[in-house]
Amino acid sequence: MDDLIDTIEGNRKYVRCIYAYNKADIISLEEVDALARQSHSVCISCYMSLGLEYLLDRVWDAMGLVRVYTKKVGCKPDFAEPVILSADRGGTSVENFCNHLHRVRIIDVALKSSSSILRERI
Repeated sequence: MDDLIDTIEGNRKYVRCIYAYNKADIISLEEVDALARQSHSVCISCYMSLGLEYLLDRVWDAMGLVRVYTKKVGCKPDFAEPVILSADRGGTSVENFCNHLHRVRIIDVALKSSSSILRERI
């Protein structure tokens, strides 16, 4: 009922979440299993470094993030710093990536030309 009212009024925004339960190393296996079977839940132990990679994978999946590795012509791919694309922020297709790069280049050119104009006026 509350979700319907919030939708009609339009004053709420629901966001996805993941519940991370820490201290999984000090409770029983049955309790960890029960918690882990709940939807949107991950059991971790920071002390023993358990489940941290799985939590990271779940966060990337929930946020719809994708890594894109680029390379310049004639060079090896750059695996050190991938470009991160989001499904919620413009899409994860190659076309979206190219459009984003094109916009960045236009802004970069505009900034360079405006700074050269300012230098000429000074």
